[in-house]
Amino acid sequence: MKQADIYVNDIFCGILTEDEEGFHFAYDKSYLDRENAAPVSPTMPLTEQQYDKEMMFPVFDGLIPRLLCWTYSGIGRWFCSLGLQGIPTCTVRTSL
Repeated sequence: MKQADIYVNDIFCGILTEDEEGFHFAYDKSYLDRENAAPVSPTMPLTEQQYDKEMMFPVFDGLIPRLLCWTYSGIGRWFCSLGLQGIPTCTVRTSL
């Protein structure tokens, strides 16, 4: 299983995973409890339920060059981020 930490405005908000069934994203409970919590996308509102999809979620697809992200073999941390006007910055980080 592949896994990446997701951050909104540099605050950890949840985990994105990929397995044989597809992609899954779940908001972190402590993030949901924050007063200023923002969703990663207007199409993925804050919820305690896990999101499941056979293909990559569109909000993350532009952030994760799959071959680079999932197969990176360097030392340290890989991340990328995208900030659109009026939308919180969403960052994907994988720790190796």
